[in-house]
Amino acid sequence: MPRRMGFVYVAALLLAVAGCSTGWFLMSWPGAGGHRQIVSGSVGQVAEQLRVALGKTNVIVAVNPIDDGTIRLNGETKSGRRFALVLKQHKTGSAENTAIGIEWEKDADEQFWAGVLDLLVKPAPPVPISADGINSERR
Repeated sequence: MPRRMGFVYVAALLLAVAGCSTGWFLMSWPGAGGHRQIVSGSVGQVAEQLRVALGKTNVIVAVNPIDDGTIRLNGETKSGRRFALVLKQHKTGSAENTAIGIEWEKDADEQFWAGVLDLLVKPAPPVPISADGINSERR
């Protein structure tokens, strides 16, 4: 078994033992053009979650569906670097997963990519609900 896959299996086992319940399974592998991740959820669900989460960090992305079911989220980091998050369906048994890759117009911004990964594993904080069942932030 390749050393890298052994590490992935050990990490997954440790997360399961630790009781990790983030709802996201991440696996990284190197590839042409940068990093890639696999997350649970459909391409549409993951694209919307990233669009909303990046918007909350003041990074606006344009959602561009492509004919083969791929979605590109094009945007610009706060430091002015242009990127495209490329989301494609990734089949693993009956589970619905999405492969996410990042492409840069020029220089890569590793700190931004690390931030995207944080957005994927840290769910958005819950919206406070008042005693009468109304979202208290909308008042």
